Amino acid sequence: MDNSTNSHNSASLSNKLINSSRIFGRRLDHYKYPPLVITDSTGDITGEVADGDVTGITHPRIAGKAEPGSVIFIRNNGESIGVATADAEGNWSFEPEAMGEGMNLITTQVRTPDGYTVEGATASFFIDASLIINPEPQPQPEPQ
Repeated sequence: MDNSTNSHNSASLSNKLINSSRIFGRRLDHYKYPPLVITDSTGDITGEVADGDVTGITHPRIAGKAEPGSVIFIRNNGESIGVATADAEGNWSFEPEAMGEGMNLITTQVRTPDGYTVEGATASFFIDASLIINPEPQPQPEPQ
């Protein structure tokens, strides 16, 4: 085998690896999902729960974005809590059954319409049910 053939094969292999990494790099960029939005809708204090924050609600609304038609598998502390499907605009949301007090780490896995399954966005928050402020006023005893 002469050196020109060997040189050509090495160059060809290098070009394939470079092209593959570029395709793979674009593929990874394509699957960067925006952060999850955790929403507390119970009691006097409502709104978005920041990542790592504390909330009193045990069943917050979890929402995110993915490619339209994607199926989102949702886990809390490693255990499956539900599945959602992204609508035509890529929006999805899910309200779990009551979650336990303490730290909750929500992770998602996304199965795209073209069959790829990739890691999605994550969020963490701490539930302290003693923080729930009852929206109904409690009757006060009559003064004597």
